[in-house]
Amino acid sequence: PDIICLQEANHCGDLAVEFKDFAMLCAPKMSSAATEEYSFPPDGTAMFIKRSKFDVLAVKILYLSDPVKNCLSNQNAILVCLQDKQGNSPFIVATVHLKAKPGEANSTLRSNQIKETLEEINSFKLHLKRDDIPVVLCGDFNCNSSEKVYSTMLASSLQFSSAYNTGVRSQDKSDEEYATGEPDFTTWKYRAGKEKKETIDFIWKSESDGKLLKQAIRNIP
Repeated sequence: PDIICLQEANHCGDLAVEFKDFAMLCAPKMSSAATEEYSFPPDGTAMFIKRSKFDVLAVKILYLSDPVKNCLSNQNAILVCLQDKQGNSPFIVATVHLKAKPGEANSTLRSNQIKETLEEINSFKLHLKRDDIPVVLCGDFNCNSSEKVYSTMLASSLQFSSAYNTGVRSQDKSDEEYATGEPDFTTWKYRAGKEKKETIDFIWKSESDGKLLKQAIRNIP
């Protein structure tokens, strides 16, 4: 791969050794159970970019807000503007990790966090003075297509489409109809003896500029 986006990544120093041909960006959580409970490095979002393939033009690290507590939350995002070494048009890659756990309060916080992330991406575009720059936004959204986060992504002016989705976006197709094209799961785990299989991880690409083309998606093992 040329670009690797991670969430819940700790031990970034070890990963940097393994991916020595990549530039590394890491945004650890301000408060991490990995550190507080297990004395490990804090987890967070991370991005690895192959140095021989891309130049990094601009970076923005974003810690998302918690409007209820009126403070910054543990969730964050990394926004990066890249240009390949051949000098083709630049593009933005972003990785984000939204609030986990079910419940109305957390669902509302996730909705606010994705809105803030999209606003920051638009602000980043304005800073770059490239309104037509394409965007790839990926991450652990911690919710499936039934939550407002999904419809917010589809309502964005960037006209995002989901890379995992096998369907095609069209004006006569509802969000619910489009969501049926998502895979059966992106995470499959057992916790407290219970199986949990759901689609909560996404790769979104902007369609408004017409510059990004999905060529292939790896099958989930």
